[in-house]
Amino acid sequence: MEPDISTAQEMKADPNSVLSSFNSNETSNPNSKRIRYNLENKAKVLYFHKQGNSINKCAKHLSIDRRLISKWIKLEPTILSTKLKCKKYAVPSSTNKSHFPTMETHLYNWIMENRIKGVCLSGTVIKAKAAEFYHQYYVLTNQSNVEFKSSSGWFTNFCKRKNLVLRRITTSGRDLPYNTIEIVRIFFTECQILVNSPDFEPGFILNMDETSIYLDFPSNYTFEEKGTKRIKSITNVAERVRLSAAFSATADDEKLPVYVLVPRKSDLPNYTPPNNV
Repeated sequence: MEPDISTAQEMKADPNSVLSSFNSNETSNPNSKRIRYNLENKAKVLYFHKQGNSINKCAKHLSIDRRLISKWIKLEPTILSTKLKCKKYAVPSSTNKSHFPTMETHLYNWIMENRIKGVCLSGTVIKAKAAEFYHQYYVLTNQSNVEFKSSSGWFTNFCKRKNLVLRRITTSGRDLPYNTIEIVRIFFTECQILVNSPDFEPGFILNMDETSIYLDFPSNYTFEEKGTKRIKSITNVAERVRLSAAFSATADDEKLPVYVLVPRKSDLPNYTPPNNV
């Protein structure tokens, strides 16, 4: 796999383009002893090596440690397959650097079990559970010589180690029953029996849709004479009470009156509802 066409054309047009790009990185901070190479530079080095240049020649020509070039050559498929919008590539470490691997493993499994159930977990809840697991697996057994503090720094590193991120809830509510298919099948069977009955009429079938709206939603703005200091609005404190409106129609094209439901135990003050409320 070779770098993109623009990179290849740049290499063919100017053989010193690789060297100039690295020199720009070095001159940006002359006091720095360590240089960080991005994906674009690594791809150029790999392309330069593919032109028949040895590792030693690449290292001498580009002023790069030959051990780095050797490492990039071994990781060539990964480097070239990574999107170039990522400016750097770091090899993930397979070593668990946690001081409490047993606790973090049980904590991660606990998080996954609760997320499968749809439980919303915050950072405070996870850190409290971590402290509980620490006392269960370390303090009571005297297996740890390092004091555990369920701090924000530990939690950030734990999320990085376990690939956990904070996400916005996209779906909320209850799941469908486990026997949903059976319920739907029975419903269609009963509907078929009803339709095939001799005394069936289209008016027996109704379609209803419900929506939630405000009883009244007054605006926070009004027209008033210029220079007035106090802009007053008279309300009964119940304008923003939510109510449900049910819209129904039958199979023979008859529209039924709108049925309005107000979820209140006591009547609204200064409000006389219509007959269909």
